[in-house]
Amino acid sequence: MQGAPHRPGPGSTDLSLLLRRFGFRALVLALVAGLLGLTTLAIFLALAGFGLIFVPVGG
Repeated sequence: MQGAPHRPGPGSTDLSLLLRRFGFRALVLALVAGLLGLTTLAIFLALAGFGLIFVPVGG
């Protein structure tokens, strides 16, 4: 059984795009940190990036 389709509130699409943008930047920084040998920073940035990309907005 499906519920009603999700209708984003005012400004939530802008917020989700902003969070995704920061998430992808965090993932790129994680890649750079991993290549430079900063493992702990790379793990932290990767987790933060994925968290920002997949955060539910407007629910």
